Amino acid sequence: MTYAMLNAEQILQFGSDDDSVALAPVGTELPTSLTNVNAAFKEVGWLNEDGMGFTPSDSVDKRKGHQGHRVYRTVMTDSSTDFKFTALQSNYQTLALQWNVKEVKTADGVTTARLSNARDVDAFAIVIRAYANGHSYLWACSRFEVGERDEMTLSATDDTAYAITGTFAADVVFITDDPAYKQESGS
Repeated sequence: MTYAMLNAEQILQFGSDDDSVALAPVGTELPTSLTNVNAAFKEVGWLNEDGMGFTPSDSVDKRKGHQGHRVYRTVMTDSSTDFKFTALQSNYQTLALQWNVKEVKTADGVTTARLSNARDVDAFAIVIRAYANGHSYLWACSRFEVGERDEMTLSATDDTAYAITGTFAADVVFITDDPAYKQESGS
């Protein structure tokens, strides 16, 4: 790499006040721009300082020939992308992410919920927004499936948090105004 190719503006550090994760029912129209997000998407609120993470999960099968036991072909046998975030606010939305809420009633200012002791895979449409270096970044998916939930702790020394890991079960749309993501002509 030559020094001329180094560009510190392309090193991104997120964590703006406006970074967010928003969920909506499956079938909700996804955004087609950075500013027009359907009102059905509801933000989960404060996120843990560790941020959000995209995790690819790929498995390959290396086919080998008899001669020299050399790999002659690599075949992708499994490929998916997970997304993880930790919501900090405790409300009905985060309760329903952590638990399978079977029934909820509110009377005289008191809410009673019946929570299943087992969970299902829940599906949502998702919009993730983040901001860095004066640019906006948006990822959206029509089907985000939540199956894994981490421990929810009630503690005097740690905040109660809802660590959610889900899998994108449809293509992800990425929208940004960052010129570094423009495809170079001839590429």
